[in-house]
Amino acid sequence: MKFSKNSRIEENSCMDVKKTAHPLGGLYNKFSPKKRNKSNSDEDIDINQEKVNSLLGLDTELDAKEIKELYLPMTELIMLSIHNRYSLNNKINEFLNTETNTPYIIGVAGSVAVGKSTFSKILQLLFSEIYKSKNIELVTTDGFLYPNSVLEEKGLMERKGFPESYNTKLLYDFLFNIKSGIKSVEVPKYSHLVYDILEDENITINSPSILILEGINVLQPPIHKENYFEPVISDFFDFSIYLDADEPVIRKWYIERFLNLRQKAFSDENSFFNRFADIDDQEAINLATQIWETINLKNLDEYILPTRNRASMIVKKDEDHKIDELWLRKI
Repeated sequence: MKFSKNSRIEENSCMDVKKTAHPLGGLYNKFSPKKRNKSNSDEDIDINQEKVNSLLGLDTELDAKEIKELYLPMTELIMLSIHNRYSLNNKINEFLNTETNTPYIIGVAGSVAVGKSTFSKILQLLFSEIYKSKNIELVTTDGFLYPNSVLEEKGLMERKGFPESYNTKLLYDFLFNIKSGIKSVEVPKYSHLVYDILEDENITINSPSILILEGINVLQPPIHKENYFEPVISDFFDFSIYLDADEPVIRKWYIERFLNLRQKAFSDENSFFNRFADIDDQEAINLATQIWETINLKNLDEYILPTRNRASMIVKKDEDHKIDELWLRKI
């Protein structure tokens, strides 16, 4: 996110909030997650390194202290919205003499390789620690991609990840069923190993109190088809997050991820990336760069980045994958 050097900044000593004239039209307040009034419940959150390693894997450079310092403040901000929503829901139930409790849905958007999966898993971990008696579910929109066979038939394999490569109606119906309180809902299962939907395999989502939906396409505005508009997924969100970083940084992360997946493919012939196992490192870097520039960057510029200002919160990461800034939409 880039801002003018002449931007006017005002300080608020309570949470180090900075009100800045910026390209998003004054919609957001900016602050550092490190500079906020700590909650009395901070010490009650049992996040240790063993849990972090179990959730994210041993090769992830993220420790429990960083989660508490950078991710917990953001989670507490979202909790304010959750509590307000539940309070309002109770008042509406009392007014209408009903007993409906709809799940709270959080959308997490951002570019390929920006770290959405790790970010969403950490949110799920923190909410599970905070709301121990509630079911916190995480779903990725990868499961709503059309199978590769369908994409090939439609001539869309080179646009996998673009809006038209998703079964938007299936995703819409899933969220509709979740919001309607249906207790058990199935979603297709996607394998990053084979880079495709697994036929006849589903994931069952059971009565979540909080659902985190992660995907590059979740903040898309209506897409016009011949005689109608595609359903708007974000209409179901109670809170939305756009995970942001500078493009050269995301490009670097994508290339590193490509090389890592290629390295792992040496030992697994079923891996989609096994086809790249015989090329040398420089060829792999050149190929990853080409894929980024012709597919992922185009998707980012045309479809993903333009949705940033639709988010409730923008989370800006630095080149070390650390949360650098939070931009909270003004109420």
